[in-house]
Amino acid sequence: MAGGRGTRADRRGRSDLAWVERFNLESEGYEVYVATEGRAAIDALEAFEPDVVVLDLMLPHVDGWSVLAKARSCPRGGVPRSSW
Repeated sequence: MAGGRGTRADRRGRSDLAWVERFNLESEGYEVYVATEGRAAIDALEAFEPDVVVLDLMLPHVDGWSVLAKARSCPRGGVPRSSW
């Protein structure tokens, strides 16, 4: 699926891991958006429309389970695949 779009929601303190994942995905041609907390992840889902979501379930402010529920309720043509 090279060249797709993805978003990664990650909590603070794991930014090095998010950077490595972003670097690896972008080097394979993916467009990547990293959200560091749950509210930003929800905003990203509404604006970015990713093909794939890599989600940390322990995000601050809004947890990953709530972000996943929001992703599943998006009215767009499909729900992005999710991994946690």
